[in-house]
Amino acid sequence: MGGDRPYTAAELAQRERDQHDPVFLEWLASLDAELALFFERDVPDMPADLWSEEGLRHAEQAALAYYWADDPIDLDWPERSKRFARYLGEVFVRSFEGSWMWIDVDRRGSNEPVVREPATPAYLEVELHVGGAMTERTGEKWARLFNYSLEDYEAWVAAGRLSPEDWFEYRVEHGR
Repeated sequence: MGGDRPYTAAELAQRERDQHDPVFLEWLASLDAELALFFERDVPDMPADLWSEEGLRHAEQAALAYYWADDPIDLDWPERSKRFARYLGEVFVRSFEGSWMWIDVDRRGSNEPVVREPATPAYLEVELHVGGAMTERTGEKWARLFNYSLEDYEAWVAAGRLSPEDWFEYRVEHGR
């Protein structure tokens, strides 16, 4: 979660301010329109439950088909991959009480949209996982991520939806 050292109070305060960055707020405001475009153009044949493991598998297969097509380079891929990242993240937001955040995960001075899940200690770096799925090429990467999060989420709910600090302590005490 962002390097080898704990975040300073100043860094945490900046992170809070970053959530009000106009670039991020504009990105959030366009989320629904971009998802509508995703379902209309990129993956129009989604299964009935869009926000599920099945939906993720289907979407990942579609992404692989675009990325590894025999046609010349897909000139739309950069924008399309961003829509796949939005979809991937939104599944985790809706399924695991997550939220979108604007974070400089690697402390390199560049924020990106990531998903924060209360039951998972790390941010879900959606663009990273879109690229990872294209490299892995199994069609199962996003479903694996979903199942890892589902396991953590179910344990977190069973423990009483603890605060992040209490959840960390609970996991340490219970070997999770």
